[in-house]
Amino acid sequence: MEYKALPILSKEIGQDRVVKSIFSVFGNVDDGGDRIWPGAFAKTITERAKRIKVLWQHDSYSPPIGVPISITEIGRFDLPEDLKALYPDASGALLASVQYLETPRGEEVLAGIRAGAITENSIGYDAVKWDLEEDPTAKWGTIRNLREVRLWDVSPVVWGANSATVNVKSFSDPRLLSLAHQVALLTAPGALKEGRVLSSRNLEKLQSALAMLQEVLTAAEPPPDDSGKALTVESVLARLSIAERELAQLST
Repeated sequence: MEYKALPILSKEIGQDRVVKSIFSVFGNVDDGGDRIWPGAFAKTITERAKRIKVLWQHDSYSPPIGVPISITEIGRFDLPEDLKALYPDASGALLASVQYLETPRGEEVLAGIRAGAITENSIGYDAVKWDLEEDPTAKWGTIRNLREVRLWDVSPVVWGANSATVNVKSFSDPRLLSLAHQVALLTAPGALKEGRVLSSRNLEKLQSALAMLQEVLTAAEPPPDDSGKALTVESVLARLSIAERELAQLST
């Protein structure tokens, strides 16, 4: 699952405990190098709206704190002025109305929103359909266009992911996002020529990505892998060494 956050914009708080606000913006390229396109949420809203939850800080181990009364996509014409000012390239947004529960945590979060102590919203989602485009002006050199996403929750948070996409089972270092973009771009259909021969330019990109990953791994202990065993820095670096040798073979 990935997360994406932004400030709570143009919130409306009704007497019935319903808060209406924006949870995602379309059209702009965010800090994580992602651009969400209009229609990306259409399928998930139509097919599984009843499964979308309202959580505090994406905490799925605790009971939900609210109920999504409505979730819909809106166009640029319907965007609030404060959102347009913050995101000039915005072409639309995901608008949700949430009714907060009369539970201790629901009361706490609603009070925080009313007082301005809780100022960010975030979504938890899976990227279903997406493509990459090279853009030398983009922060990471590529843009991931999110065409369809599977929405799991809309959650108020203390601090979001700074509008960046972050895999919760991975590192939050932004260099890993660059690595993911580069590897996805180079392994897309047609990226490798027949005989698995890499161009010198693409080889340099992968070698640079490996170097970045190695630097991050030496600075932090990675999380457990799927087998449940702790994955040590040394074991991951050993795997990187194997990958580097394979790259050397591809370049010859």
